Amino acid sequence: MHTIFYVEITEEALPAAFASKLPIYRVARQIPYEEGGLQIYCGHVPREVVQAGMPREALQEKLPREALQEKGPSQNAVFWKRLFRRRVKSNRKQLLPELLSRAEEMLSLKDRDAILFSPELSYLTGTPNRVPEACYRACLFARYHEKQRKADIPRTVSITIPEDTPSLLGESICRMLRPYLSKVNYVVFTGERTKAALWAERYFYEEYGILSSFEKKPAKNSLWLDFEKERATAHKRYASENGIYHLNEAEVLKFLDTITKNGYNTEVN
Repeated sequence: MHTIFYVEITEEALPAAFASKLPIYRVARQIPYEEGGLQIYCGHVPREVVQAGMPREALQEKLPREALQEKGPSQNAVFWKRLFRRRVKSNRKQLLPELLSRAEEMLSLKDRDAILFSPELSYLTGTPNRVPEACYRACLFARYHEKQRKADIPRTVSITIPEDTPSLLGESICRMLRPYLSKVNYVVFTGERTKAALWAERYFYEEYGILSSFEKKPAKNSLWLDFEKERATAHKRYASENGIYHLNEAEVLKFLDTITKNGYNTEVN
């Protein structure tokens, strides 16, 4: 069983009689996948806590423009004065780091990859996510079985691997797809012939006899494993227009976000 800790922003304000720690919750539903499972814990960080720990310059750059008053410098000064008034209590700046440290200890998290931030929290704090393989496998398992119920299983897999990617990603991709390769007829790689892509191409052919090719675009009506982050929006639009099931980091985080919001969560004592 693979354990992850998912942290997201909540709009709920801290209560007046707030204790010194943010709670940790356990999602009751375990997410299965082939050869394993995913146990999710989560934490909800009030927006005021996130903003309290950010430099003023970062807030000015990252908050939506509509949050600022447009009537003149005096109104803007009032806005910032009110915004930073809540930062008087310096202990609030430490709530998020303390939550992460406590989660690592309580849940015996061995590496940083086991802690994931929601996309907004990742953006505001400048902390990039490194989504572990287990999360991709759980999301793929859920979506694959949904397709199976609809008798719409893709027989072609498209894979996008960025340049300068180590061959270890190729091995990881093969582990993700291994439970489904008996039903795959063809694999399309998009982009350059990276070490990871060449490793995976050789594995697919030697172990399963699956032929592959390198193309400019993913195949229509395929399952698309996309590990390129820079063109995520354009890729999402292309997938939607061509009947492609698109699985990338954003979709995995969306999957985890839905589970933490819709599941039955109990506080960990």
